[in-house]
This record gives sequence, structure tokens and C-alpha cells, in this order.
Amino acid sequence: MFGFSGGGSYKTITVINDTELLRQYSEDHSEEAFAALVQRYLSLVYYAAFRRTNGDAHLAEDVAQQVFAALAADAASLRRHTVLTGWLYVATRHAAANAMRAEQRRFNREQEAHAMHENQTTPDLEADWNQLRPQLDGAIDELSEPDRLAVLLRYFENRPYAEIGATLRVSENAARVRVDRALGKLRALLVRRGITSTAAALGLALSSQSALATPPALAASVTGFALTSSAAAGATGVGGATAITGILQFMSTTKTIITTASVLAALAVGTAVYEVSETSQAKTALATATQENAALRERVQREAARTAEIEKKFHSAEALAASLQKSADEIEAVKKSAQQMKQTTTSKSGASPAGNFFVDVVMTNPEYQELNAKHNHSSLRFTYGPLYRKLGLSPEQIANFEAAMDEEEQTSMDAFLAARSQKVSYEDPGLAQLKASVAQPADEKLRATLGDAGFEQFNAYKKTMDSRAAVDSLASALYYTETPLTAGQADQLTQLVAANTGKRSVDAVGMTTLGEIDWDKVSTQAQGILSSSQLNLLQAYREKKRTEDKLAALSVRLTNEAMANSNKTSGN
Repeated sequence: MFGFSGGGSYKTITVINDTELLRQYSEDHSEEAFAALVQRYLSLVYYAAFRRTNGDAHLAEDVAQQVFAALAADAASLRRHTVLTGWLYVATRHAAANAMRAEQRRFNREQEAHAMHENQTTPDLEADWNQLRPQLDGAIDELSEPDRLAVLLRYFENRPYAEIGATLRVSENAARVRVDRALGKLRALLVRRGITSTAAALGLALSSQSALATPPALAASVTGFALTSSAAAGATGVGGATAITGILQFMSTTKTIITTASVLAALAVGTAVYEVSETSQAKTALATATQENAALRERVQREAARTAEIEKKFHSAEALAASLQKSADEIEAVKKSAQQMKQTTTSKSGASPAGNFFVDVVMTNPEYQELNAKHNHSSLRFTYGPLYRKLGLSPEQIANFEAAMDEEEQTSMDAFLAARSQKVSYEDPGLAQLKASVAQPADEKLRATLGDAGFEQFNAYKKTMDSRAAVDSLASALYYTETPLTAGQADQLTQLVAANTGKRSVDAVGMTTLGEIDWDKVSTQAQGILSSSQLNLLQAYREKKRTEDKLAALSVRLTNEAMANSNKTSGN
């Protein structure tokens, strides 16, 4: 709703859009319609000129008068312009540039320092805006027309997104996206000019421009000037000498009247503008601080989440290690229990029923033999991995080494099963000679692969394999503590365990019983190798092994008692 009458009174007219106002003015010579356009766009034009003239209010008023005079002259052709905002902004740019060039020429002629002082009246609190103001419109000029319109409509006219979408013929969400994208491009252009700011702070600074009030009498001055200029141009032709003379006379007269009538109002408005600007700077600083605080909070949250994730993975790995250790301990206990049961139930011939069954039924099964061979081969890389690294074996040497070990294992198994089929005891000297003759070709291949020195290290390594298994269990327990075992500590501890481990024993069916480890001696001798926290865990490990031995012995005793009772019952 807009209204204006030449006699000073207002009357209401209904308008639809800029095109209709331009039509009413160009065809019906409606001054009310043109006054409505001035009221609608004066703030946009005046403050664009104000920024481009480095804050010269009088020069900005002159530029605004020229722009709206051009609008009045071109009203008929501008009816076909899609968005009037864009045309007015470009016209302001050209008019301001011309005005600044003229002002510069005047300054060079007069060399008045007083003029320089008038252009620097901004308080210290507006230093940031003074830095932004000369660069802002230059950066806006570099935007594409759609992006420039999005910025102007949102931040200089303070239009809602729905109205921006209708103006640009897109949806409300699309208008929001276009405005955000255009603001980001404007910020990047300002960064290239040495002005850094967050997008939120820049948007707040731009939005503050829409709240600034134009000089009170400027609208009437601009409207009158534009209409007079248009009438003069119609009388003498566009660009005629008579029209130009009339315009200059009108501008001079109008300025005198406005200056006289608006002195008191200008004082009040100046105070209000300063307060608005000061408030704008405070809002900008607050928005910047708020955004920085939000970024800091987000960073703290990310670090907290990262720490929680690391702790979660640590506890999961710790639980997995504990579970694996428990499974390994249970398997070891079952094996030891089975061996002890086998020993207590061995017949005079030296073979237990369970052992005979395992050899005669399980080990002779082709599927078992195939899976056992695969298992032994896949275990080589883990069993002898430290030796590979110590000797620096190449992939080809590793392949030859493992092939020789596979061949020795398979040949030894074949010899054992053949002797077993002939009822030859595992302790028979002839079987021992057969195993030695089987191992000799494999040893020759290993010596050829590793060399003499490497072969000797291989034999020494085999002697410590049982000890390494025990040390590996301890190393696994220490892995997630603050003092995990180093490679050097592990090697030294392995030698200690090997030196304090009894010999293996082999029964009539080839079942091997590992030698007992004297953990008391190991703990005493390890004091010069391990730290205090590592020694404490070694003590705990020793107690665990003792408990396992007691558990296995109890299991054997209870099993023997149950079997004895069962035999008595069946005998009765």
C-alpha cells in the first residue's frame, strides 16, 4: 500500500509489483506511483551510494537523486526489467563512480585538508566497518547477477526468504540456499581483499545496513528532483541543454531548502545513526564471539568423543586379550589334565586306551591328516616369525624353509604310523633311528637354505619354543599396560624360562608332556630385566599357573575316583 499527493496529503493506492508502478508512472504520469518506488528503494540506493562515496552523506544524496532521475527517464523501458533491485544497484554503482571522479578532481584542485577530515568522522568503534565499507561494494560487483540479487534482497532490503524466492522465481528453500551460497562467495571475495570474517558476522554486518535510516527529507528531495528532471527531459529532449540547466538549478535550490529545514533533524538523526552503528558493531562482535565459542565447544566435543572411542577400543582389546588368555589357559589345563589322566591309567604295556584310540582311529583318518598338515603349515609363519626377522630371510628363503619343515613333518608322521601299524612302541630304539634318518634330509635342506650359522640359530631357537609360548602369554598380558615388554626384554626372559624348564617327556603313543617351569627362579633372575610393575605382573602370572596346576591335579584326582567307583559298580 502506497500513497502520495502533490498537495502534501496522502491517499492510498493499491499496487501489485514494481512493473505496475512503472507502468502507472510511464503511461498515466502518476507521481504517487513514482513516490512509492522511491520509498521502496531509497534505502538501498542511498546506502549503496553512501558506502561507495566513503561515507560522504551529501555526495550520496546527489548520487541517489541522479539514480532516481534516471529511473524516471527510463521508466517505460524498465517495465520489462526482471528485478528492479539489480538495475538500481548497477545504476548506483555507475553514478557513484562518476561522482567520486568529479569529487576527486575538485579535491585535487582545491587541496583542502578539511574535506579529508570530513570523510573520516567515523568513531573508533566503527573501525571494522570502515575497513569493510570501501571494499564491500567492489566485492558485490564481482558476484554474478543472481548471487548479487540474493545478497541485496536479503541483507539490504531485509526481505524474507519466501518473498526472495517469489522474486527470483524459486522455492523458499532454494532462495535460502542461494542466499547462503552468495554470502559465502562474498566472504571469499572479501578475504582476497584482506578482510577476514565469519559468514555469520558478515551477514550480521550487512543486515545492519537495512536498519539504517535515510535522511528525513531525502525522499521528498529525490522524488521532486527525479520528476522535475523527467519533465525537463520530456520538454527539451533527453540530454538537452535546457533540461540540464533546469536540473542543476533545481538541485541548488533544493539543497538550500533541505539544508535550512533539516538542521535540527540532522542533529538528531546523526546521533541515532551513531547509536545504530555502535549497536551494530556490538552485535557483530557478539556474533563473532558466539561463533568462535560454538566452534570451540564443537572441537571439545569431538576430542571427548575421540577419547571415548579410544577408551572403548582399549577396553574391547583388553577384554579380547583376557578372553583369549582364558581360552588358552583352559585349553592348556585340559591338555595337562588329559596327559595326567593318561599317565595314571596307562597299562603295563605303556599305552593308555585313550592314546591307542587317538593313534589308531584319529591320526590314521585321511581327513584328519590333511587338516593337520594344513594346520602345521599355517602355524610355521607364527611359530618361526621371530627367527625369520632375526635371520633376515627373503621370501624365497622362507618358502624353502617352510617346504622343508612340511616335508619333515609329513615324513615323520608317515614313519610313526607305519611303525604303529607294526605294533612298534614309540620308545623302541628302531623307531628313534627311523625318525633320525627321516629328519636328516630335511636338516640338509634347512642348512642349505639358512647356511651353517643360520641352521645353528634355528636349532637354538627350537629349544626355546616352549619358553617363548610362556613369555608370549606374559607379553600379551603386559601389552595394554603402561610398561609392555620390549623385544629385548622378551628375548632375555625367554632365555631365563628355557634355563629353568624341565625336560619334555614322551609316552608310548607319542604324546608329549611339557617340562615344568620353575617360576620362582625365573622371578628372582628377572629382577635385573623387568621393571617393578612388570615383575608384579610376573608374580601374578606365576600364581595363576600354580592355580592351574592345582586345578588340573584336582580334575585328575576326581576323574580317577569317579572311574574307580564306576569300575567297582560295574564289577558288582
